[in-house]
Amino acid sequence: MIYAEFDIQKDSVCGAPMFVEFINNSIGNIDNVWYVNGSMLSQDPNFNHIFGSASTNDVSLIVQNEFLCADTIHKTLDIYLQPKADFSVREQACEGDILLIENKSTNAVSYLWNIESQGTTTVSQPELIFEASGTYGITLIATYNAFCKDTFSLAVPIRIYDSPIADFDYQGGYDENTLGEVRFNNLSIDYDRSLWDFGDGNMSDEESPVHEYDINRNLLVKLTVYNDNNGLYTCIDSITKPVAPEWITTFFAPNALSPEYGDGDVKVLKPVGVGLSTYKISVYSPWGQAVWTSDKLEKTSPMESWDGTYQGAIVPQGAYSWMADVTFVNGIRKVYKGSVTVVR
Repeated sequence: MIYAEFDIQKDSVCGAPMFVEFINNSIGNIDNVWYVNGSMLSQDPNFNHIFGSASTNDVSLIVQNEFLCADTIHKTLDIYLQPKADFSVREQACEGDILLIENKSTNAVSYLWNIESQGTTTVSQPELIFEASGTYGITLIATYNAFCKDTFSLAVPIRIYDSPIADFDYQGGYDENTLGEVRFNNLSIDYDRSLWDFGDGNMSDEESPVHEYDINRNLLVKLTVYNDNNGLYTCIDSITKPVAPEWITTFFAPNALSPEYGDGDVKVLKPVGVGLSTYKISVYSPWGQAVWTSDKLEKTSPMESWDGTYQGAIVPQGAYSWMADVTFVNGIRKVYKGSVTVVR
């Protein structure tokens, strides 16, 4: 009687290279021949082999007795990859931050994440958002197949810190004596300090500052607030809002000029104003004749000046009247009148 049989002894089916022993349990055998994937590797009663890579292998044993009767047995040996679970993630973050987990696992085809307070997910690299402060543990099970798995957990849980919430409102024109002044009210929550960017190149670290603008346009104001969490970790939030300061609108003209003897601006009539959209000024002689007219603006201010001449000659000394029709950038229209004395 001849009967071929063997056992396979190994610690696991996972991981390569793998050392495997084959124990011969045949009956009536004298000669033994071992084959792996069609190649004869041994004629010893028992046999061992190192499999260098993940593979599916055909192992066969042929036995023979003294009467040259033979028997053969085939067995399949699967060697699988051994996954290694590993990942990294920020150790500290703020409420509402997006945390991207970097999955560093190898030899895995599927993943199971167990995230404290958030349940489980099977995506390769989760993005996490923790809405409440506290500590949170994370465990990853990396799987190659039903037999081969590995588990990795954070040694120290993620620490999530309190975040501030930035908000503000503002009041423009609250001081009737100061044009362009805006009071900002800090409405933020859970903050230790603030930084304001007023949108005109100026900044402040006051809690609720008052700022005086000297420009006529709407601006974007940014408030950034910080929660330092008792010096352990700083969380930041910011908000940007459009702000419309009170428009700065003024106009006037001097009441005298001396074309021959004055210095600088005294030699001319130079209207002064800011925040003008359109305007037209005319100067009249004592007899009602228009001797000078201008409507040119540089940005929002009058551009030209009267040098006290009419048709190339200096006008006679005396009192001259002027009238200016002005429309400001805020849409308000005014007519200004006055007199200017020409001194010779």
